[in-house]
Amino acid sequence: MENELKSKEQLLTELNLLKEKIEKMEKYKAFYENVPLSYQSLNHDGVFLDVNTTWLKTLGYEREEVIGKKFRDFLHPEWKKQFDTNFPAFKKRGYVHDVIFKIKHKEGHFIHISFEGCVGYNADGSFKQTYCVSQDITNRVKLEEDLIESIEREKVLADIIRNSPLAIAFGYPDGSLARCNKAFEVLTGYTEDELKEIKWDKVLTPLKWIKTEQAKLNELNPENNYVRYEKEYVHKSGKIIPVELNVTAKYDSDENLSHFIGFVTDISERKKVEDELEMHRKNLEVMVEERTKELQKKNLELDKAVKVFVGREMLIKELQKKINTLEGKE
Repeated sequence: MENELKSKEQLLTELNLLKEKIEKMEKYKAFYENVPLSYQSLNHDGVFLDVNTTWLKTLGYEREEVIGKKFRDFLHPEWKKQFDTNFPAFKKRGYVHDVIFKIKHKEGHFIHISFEGCVGYNADGSFKQTYCVSQDITNRVKLEEDLIESIEREKVLADIIRNSPLAIAFGYPDGSLARCNKAFEVLTGYTEDELKEIKWDKVLTPLKWIKTEQAKLNELNPENNYVRYEKEYVHKSGKIIPVELNVTAKYDSDENLSHFIGFVTDISERKKVEDELEMHRKNLEVMVEERTKELQKKNLELDKAVKVFVGREMLIKELQKKINTLEGKE
């Protein structure tokens, strides 16, 4: 009887233990199915043994479309070779960290998945299966790619600006310099570092141009942020250089002036040509005026000669008339 009761007690104990295990399994299963991370398990040959609901939702497949299929077959063609190399290493090492693969969604597009995982072993130490969790990092990869592209684009743009034959400067409303390119350094004779230490617009601009320039800059506003004008720069050597400025003003979200971008052209040659043309024009005017005076003088002389000639003709005719009159009387 005791043995029978003992057996019942043992059976009850085992039943309670089994119940606890089932409850734990239910909890684990609920966690496994509802965890926000995707889960997958592969066998020794890289074939799917299991995936959770999040994995299926992430990639759009039904369970029967995945279980028993090779993980490799879901990869982007360019990533298959990487898996062939990495999977044997993973099984040997026993873990992976932030390993990224490009996997095909059921709809046909590819998404980037980051994996964290380890290897499970049998009692004898042999490989059993992999246990990996993963997450969709497509947006992260896209942001990283965009950032890299943006940085590369900015590097190219910065290089173009730096080496442009057109002098370019970035300045603030207080007259300080933010950046300038090599051509601007050559044009002014100052290095960028030197220009940052001075009120470069005042040092470079002769006093006679300051009011004129300020009047031009006062025309700028958020709706009309561009102005063009001519002025002069004082080179570091003291030489005066005529320049043309194309200035664009940048404003912040509150429409406050943020900074200026100036594109500066040395117009010395143009001014030289203009001065030469002006000199030729003035010389021509002098020549025309002198020639006009000469012609006027000649005309006066001619008028006098004509009058003398006409007077003589009249005198001759008068004398001839008198002679004819005398001859008629005789």
